Amino acid sequence: MKNPVFNAGKVLFFSLVFFLMLNASAFGEELQDVKEELKKQKDVIERLENRVRELEERKKAEQEAQKEVKAAMPQFGMNLGAFGDLNFSTGNRERKNDSFSIGEVSLYSTSNIGERLNFLLELGVEFKRNESGEIDETHVDIERLWAGYTFSDFLIARAGRFHSALGYWNRAYHHGKHLFVTVGRPFFLNFEDDNGVIPIHIVGVEFSGTKLTSIGRFRYDLEAGNGPRMKEDSMVPAKNNLAVNSTSDDNNSKQVVARFVLEPKAVSGLVVGISGTTFTVEKASSTISVNEAIYGADVYFKRGLLEFIAEYFRFRNRDASANAYYLQIAYTLDRFTPYFRYETLNSDKDDPYLGALSGGGQRFQYIGGVKYDIDFINSSLKAQYRYDDEEDENIHNVFELQWAFHF
Repeated sequence: MKNPVFNAGKVLFFSLVFFLMLNASAFGEELQDVKEELKKQKDVIERLENRVRELEERKKAEQEAQKEVKAAMPQFGMNLGAFGDLNFSTGNRERKNDSFSIGEVSLYSTSNIGERLNFLLELGVEFKRNESGEIDETHVDIERLWAGYTFSDFLIARAGRFHSALGYWNRAYHHGKHLFVTVGRPFFLNFEDDNGVIPIHIVGVEFSGTKLTSIGRFRYDLEAGNGPRMKEDSMVPAKNNLAVNSTSDDNNSKQVVARFVLEPKAVSGLVVGISGTTFTVEKASSTISVNEAIYGADVYFKRGLLEFIAEYFRFRNRDASANAYYLQIAYTLDRFTPYFRYETLNSDKDDPYLGALSGGGQRFQYIGGVKYDIDFINSSLKAQYRYDDEEDENIHNVFELQWAFHF
């Protein structure tokens, strides 16, 4: 008789084998299903990858077409910006009554063709005032217009009308008062038609460049062009203003300008410059010519929240010499920047150059105020007090407000 325990063991063994065979069969079917699903997903992925490649190729073709269209289009307006300002001032040397005023509106456009060819155009909309301070006329001036070509970092050539490379302020801030910490420029650095005594613009050619040396970064600017002329001041007939010779020169002597700048590695934030110019200018309604030379030195220093600027100019001709300088300090506290500036021009009344200009004589100003940046890039408010003292003239205590903007 067979052992029942042995028979029961065989039953359990064959049952286990049968169970495992059933599960193996089911696992094989599931594995096959997984393989088929993976194949389907692989086909989908391949189709998606092909579609992505098609879209990328189409996008690349569209970009190339857009580049061709852009290259064929006029470039003016592709990069267009504007500076402007609105002002309120109590009675002063320029306006006898408390007045609101629209400042100069400056429109500029730049364009780069490739990596070497570049252009700039800046138009100024100006509001001229008569002796009573009322608006006499409104006209548009071409402030800057030049074409440039970059041979290398050390040699950039430009031709046209540009701001002369005299001192720091003139090439750092241009016409944008939002860039100024103060309400206005130092008075002897005003533009030619605004009683300035330094040729701010020049029409001609310019060569400039920069090079990193062992002691710091070196920059240079060399310019040659038409010298300025003098014209009668419509507000003060006994005096004259400088004017830019944009279309011709009054004489064969050309103005020459040079500036050299060093940013030393040893003192972070320091910029030191020297500059100079010589030119021959003929006095208005006269055959008398003046050979004038102007030499300058400037220092700019920024460390943390502190900013300091100082410029000195020496005027010389055969009959007289004169000095002009300013010192400006500002300290930024978040959006608020309090500032102070002292500026002065000392000259003789019989100076054939400065004596003939509206800015001649002895004058100094103390200026203190605060700038508030509504937006650091686009808009600011300024409030300042200006103590203005000029020889043989009344002292003016002036309060000024300005809203300057850029867009």
